Amino acid sequence: MKSGLSCVLTALLAFACCKSMAALTEDDDPNEAEKLLRQSEVLTDIRSPASHSFRLTALVRIFDEKGHAQDGTYDLQWKSPTAWRDELRNADFSQVRIANTDKLFVSRKPVSVTLGMFQLLNLLTFPDLIRFSPEAAGQKLQIKVTKGSSERALEIAYPGYPSRKVLVIGAQAPLPERLEYKGSHFKYEFRDFVEFSGHQFPRNLIQFDSNKPQIEVDVQELTEATFDASFLDPPPDARWLNWCQHPKPAKLSDADMKKVSPIPWPLRNGALKTPVEIYGIIGTDGQWHNLTVLKSAGKEVDSYWIEALRQQQYSPAKCGERPVEQESVRKFWMP
Repeated sequence: MKSGLSCVLTALLAFACCKSMAALTEDDDPNEAEKLLRQSEVLTDIRSPASHSFRLTALVRIFDEKGHAQDGTYDLQWKSPTAWRDELRNADFSQVRIANTDKLFVSRKPVSVTLGMFQLLNLLTFPDLIRFSPEAAGQKLQIKVTKGSSERALEIAYPGYPSRKVLVIGAQAPLPERLEYKGSHFKYEFRDFVEFSGHQFPRNLIQFDSNKPQIEVDVQELTEATFDASFLDPPPDARWLNWCQHPKPAKLSDADMKKVSPIPWPLRNGALKTPVEIYGIIGTDGQWHNLTVLKSAGKEVDSYWIEALRQQQYSPAKCGERPVEQESVRKFWMP
């Protein structure tokens, strides 16, 4: 039996979107798709350099496999793209992050992030999660009609990644309503937009899998605010990462994409079918660091996936030409 990371479901990159309704018209001109994608980003980006400083507070929920919700709170104090502070808390987790120029200070308990919390942090980056990478681009535009109302679907492609996103926007203004992934039941929905500082921002953001909510954000407050310099003072226990607002994500080398890892005999009885979740940081050297098992399938299975990660070599995430660290949570299993 062959193994390898081609059998891996990653936390962020391996989703794909449900089949949609038949399109009435289709425009293959990528320029039009890219223009609408950019308009959607600009219209919703309250964190653009020209925006007013603000405070955003929200109630957040992470749902487990049985649909039980764990509630928490989120507070963002934003002065500029390189000067902000946010806090995320629930019964089992607390985190303070402070962005100050080219560093991100992090104080967190526990030190690693669960898959659900990692996905929540990703959802909170709206609208950045729409494009995901500076290299991502609109590729195709479809016009669809359902029960007399029309919507526009933009296909987004990412160089070097097989998965594609589909962003559904309104028929009139380019407000994002859904973000789907080809070949998957995974999607986001954005609802109840309100105006702020010349932009539109959703009060309700939800992550779904098979139409079941996994994560929900309910914005309680979005108001202009001013902050003194002390709001950027990091907690005494904070560690820091090299950072920028829109880094180019780390990319696995072509050789590692094709690498096959032999499965030890004790694991050839289906043991690898049990999912394992692992937290780690892809460092500026392109190697994994701080690897921590979040969801175990037993010592031998955990060790198999940990060793597979340690053998990988990435081109590190970059801010321009400057390498930066990238936190990630990955989920592994063998079908």
